[in-house]
Amino acid sequence: MSLDTVNGNARENPKVAAEISALELARVAYLYYQGIWGIRGSLVAAVILTISLWDATPHLLLIAWLVCYTIACGVGEALFRAYRKASDPEKRAGAWGRWFTVVSIIGGTFWGATPLLLFPTNSIFHQALLTFVLGGMSIGITISHGAVAEAHLPFIVAVYIPLIGRYFYEGNKIHITMGLLLLIFMLYLIGTARRMLATVTDSLNLRFQNQALIEVLRQEKAASDNLNEILRSEVRERRQAQEDLQRTTQDLEFANQELKDFAYIVSHDLKAPLRAANQLLGWLAADYGHLFEQEGKEHLDLLMNRVSRMHNLIDSILHYSSLGRIREEQTEVDLNRLVSEVIEMVGPPPHISITVESKLPTIICEKTRIQELFQNLLDNAIKYSDKPEGCIKVGCTREDSHWKFSVSDNGPGIDEKYHEKIFQIFQTLHSRDEVESTGIGLTVVKKIVELHGGKVWVESQLRSGATFFFTLPNARGES
Repeated sequence: MSLDTVNGNARENPKVAAEISALELARVAYLYYQGIWGIRGSLVAAVILTISLWDATPHLLLIAWLVCYTIACGVGEALFRAYRKASDPEKRAGAWGRWFTVVSIIGGTFWGATPLLLFPTNSIFHQALLTFVLGGMSIGITISHGAVAEAHLPFIVAVYIPLIGRYFYEGNKIHITMGLLLLIFMLYLIGTARRMLATVTDSLNLRFQNQALIEVLRQEKAASDNLNEILRSEVRERRQAQEDLQRTTQDLEFANQELKDFAYIVSHDLKAPLRAANQLLGWLAADYGHLFEQEGKEHLDLLMNRVSRMHNLIDSILHYSSLGRIREEQTEVDLNRLVSEVIEMVGPPPHISITVESKLPTIICEKTRIQELFQNLLDNAIKYSDKPEGCIKVGCTREDSHWKFSVSDNGPGIDEKYHEKIFQIFQTLHSRDEVESTGIGLTVVKKIVELHGGKVWVESQLRSGATFFFTLPNARGES
């Protein structure tokens, strides 16, 4: 491939321009650093030829030819040194290649002039010697100039065509035979030069491919190193997260243990004095109750009620602390049967009716907790009922992936500003002397619902009754 062809391909296909430019630069660099040795070797061959033909050719012609060729070689040497000193030869690679080609053609022209000016007509030996020197020199030039076709093909043609023509011009069988042999050798040399050009080109292309592959491998290695660093960072983060989780787990275990210890203290150390006080009050009422006046009896009853309330409050606190900490196995529970059992358990008074308005589903849950959930809501509705005819309704509807339950009553209702407060622990809307309550029932309801993945809320207005809603997931996927 010639330099002009290379430039043409680059113009026609800009996508490969950078690759072709790099190939052109490499070929020109190869031409200069190898071709200069071909020029220097040809000068040595010129000196040998001058010495060999000294006795068969006029001395003046030999000296003149040698001087002119030495000057041409000097131009080539100067061009080589200029190329080596150039700061950016890659920007003018095409021009440097053409200048070297011109020098090569001039050198080939001088060698081609030898059959015309220095041909020893009367000496077959010297003619053969001339042919031998030209052949060896042309082989060296072909090897050293093989990177660029323009540099070696014109040289070969300029050297051999005059010599072949001279042998044919002589006309005898020996010279014609030598001319034919030279013609065959020239064609063989041209073919060899073309194969050498292809080999050099393939070698340079392979070098570029290797460089590109090395660059790809370098980039892949950098990407791999970056990925490894990211993975190491993630491993460090996960290890840190695991350590934090372990510390948090230990803290939770420690907190749970403290809670268990607190529950033990409350269950035994706090309830023991209450039991003693309750027993003492019972003895006092049994032995000396007849000695108290009416006001004293009322105070004694109030004291006994307060002790009982404190006992119930402690039990409620212990029960609330166990929610979520003590879990039971979840099973399929038919809520129709469960709610019927709860209604029978709470035993509503005759003036209060409890009805289930729709068929209830079967869900997967902690049966005891859900039983407690309905029991607290029904107890709450019964406890605060203020109508001669109380009406409590239990309902259920399906919404997407969960069930929405409701427990409504026709009681006194709840002001909207207390809709959030009533779910907080120890919060009641009535004095405990008016309605006996620990203030923890709705808090337990909220915690049970949230432990099952649902939510609870109330919709109510004063003197309009209240409806408590809560949701539970449809774990069985029922429709």
